[in-house]
Parts: sequence; structure tokens; C-alpha cells
Amino acid sequence: MRIAAITFTYNEIVNLPLWVSYYGGQFGLENLFIVDRGSNDGSVDKLGSVNLLRVPRKDFDEYEKTNFLSGF
Repeated sequence: MRIAAITFTYNEIVNLPLWVSYYGGQFGLENLFIVDRGSNDGSVDKLGSVNLLRVPRKDFDEYEKTNFLSGF
């Protein structure tokens, strides 16, 4: 079975490590995908072997986010 956990993030210095810990324990760090929208607080700097995708930060667009996830 192939599985992945995906989240979008921006400056989540408190919640992101909790998400990584929980879902990394469930699925393995190599199966986590974090789509970072321009964090500048250090929250994505030391996440281990997760897959980090950086996308430009701009106004939130739910359709663009949905299309990104569908294509991914």
C-alpha cells in the first residue's frame, strides 16, 4: 500500500512539529509532504526526512490549492 500525508503550512512553529511527530509515527517521515507557503520563522528548517515543497506565498486561493493537490 502506498500512502502519503500532505499539509500546507506557513509559519507553524508550534503546530507543525506536532503534525510531523504524529503523522510521521503513523506513516513514516518519508511519506510526509509539507507544502510550505514561504515560512520565515524557522518552522520548516529541521524536519528530518520529510518531503518539503516550497511554493510562493500569495493571496489564498482555494481553487489553486485544490488544483495543486489534484495535480500532485
